[in-house]
Amino acid sequence: MRAPRRACTTVAIRRYVMVWLGYFAEIPGITMKQTTILFAAIALAPLLHAQQVAVSLSSPNPLVMSSIGTGAVNNWQIPGGQLANFGYYAPQLAGAGPAFLTWTTQAASTIAALSLHQQISAGAGVTASVGENEFLFIVSATAPINVTLKLESLLHASAGVAIPAMTVDVGDDGTIDYTQATVFYEQGFSIGNSPLPIRITMENEVAVTGLSWSSLFVTVKPKNNLVIQPAAIGCTGASPDLFCDPTFVGAGVEFVRQPLFSLPAVVVLGLGVQPMLLPISTPVAPCLLLPRPDAVITLFANSHTVLIPPAVRPVTFWGQGVAMDQAGTLLAMDGYRIVAQ
Repeated sequence: MRAPRRACTTVAIRRYVMVWLGYFAEIPGITMKQTTILFAAIALAPLLHAQQVAVSLSSPNPLVMSSIGTGAVNNWQIPGGQLANFGYYAPQLAGAGPAFLTWTTQAASTIAALSLHQQISAGAGVTASVGENEFLFIVSATAPINVTLKLESLLHASAGVAIPAMTVDVGDDGTIDYTQATVFYEQGFSIGNSPLPIRITMENEVAVTGLSWSSLFVTVKPKNNLVIQPAAIGCTGASPDLFCDPTFVGAGVEFVRQPLFSLPAVVVLGLGVQPMLLPISTPVAPCLLLPRPDAVITLFANSHTVLIPPAVRPVTFWGQGVAMDQAGTLLAMDGYRIVAQ
């Protein structure tokens, strides 16, 4: 029962905002400005061919950990093959401290990602290791899109312990593009006609008393030729209360409300600025709505995608959230300036 009430409340605030702005008249035969028609086509058109990005993680061989010493040999492994989106393993190995092997994958409208973590420690007279473990991470899309791949890692080894080993083969073509010694990696790719495979190996070994751990972060984001700049700070008291990020869908942007910010809200879009003080403003604490109100879009599911296809580029526009509190007062949320080349 709660979802319908939220939807009705969101529709009501959208209508209230538009009327308060003097944008739509409460009479039949509403007309729109030409710029509003353009924005309605961009922001409100059904996503008939929504871009979908998917990820998969597998291991061609069993994933292993082991310890040798103190009269015992421990070998631990899980079978190779397709892996779940999330994995967490922490076996207790004889003579060794806690051993960890964890991973998380993510595929969303604004990001595809993988995080891997291995850790092992050992006491005197024990040799313990995690790996060498091999992973194959594949990013695919339903239609061609441009993306940016970024690789980052964190490593730690106690005094006298070997530096963790790591290799990344982007494209799975036999060429190592990233190792534990690489400082920075960021590269653009086009995916969709074919996926982007990324082969990874990681190994941690401790032969003296000490600790070794390593983390690898693989991030794939849309490369939409956009500049997104903060333009306004909201007066809800919950800033940041609205985010704006490039999306894989329609080479556009996605406005996302902060999960903990539960007030019904809309986003005002404008091809220009027309600063306006909301009624809650005071000389000491102004509550400013920045965009010219060319379109108002609802945040039914806490987010909304604005498509920016080639036909409307280049274009610069502004987007800012407006929320309504329980007393019916309009509150400006955070705002952004978006430049699409």
